Amino acid sequence: MSEKLAGENAGVVFVLGVAAILGWATISFLAPDDWKIKYCARYFVSFDNVHVNDRPTSCDWSHAPLGDKACHYEKIVTTERWDTSKEGKPIYSYDDGKTWNIGTPEAGTKLPTENVFVSWQRRDDP
Repeated sequence: MSEKLAGENAGVVFVLGVAAILGWATISFLAPDDWKIKYCARYFVSFDNVHVNDRPTSCDWSHAPLGDKACHYEKIVTTERWDTSKEGKPIYSYDDGKTWNIGTPEAGTKLPTENVFVSWQRRDDP
């Protein structure tokens, strides 16, 4: 009887695992670009460490004057990693840990940590 319960539990665990993976993929790739939860899921960082600037509306069709503005905004995602060097000094990287520089993090920052910044850059349409 315990073997039967173990088999049933394994099936439930498998289904829950697949559902969790599908939920993560849906949030991290299909959520709107201005939702913080998208970057929390994609970069595995806490909600407090994601900083999303408001997307400008000046290129939107419905923004005055009405009509095509021949422009759009592209998102720019930057990651900032903070850690401690072998000497115990705070270091940071903006290129996924390829190069590190000595610096001073914001007050109250616990090391190691990672921040994600989302900004917008205007691009003119051809």
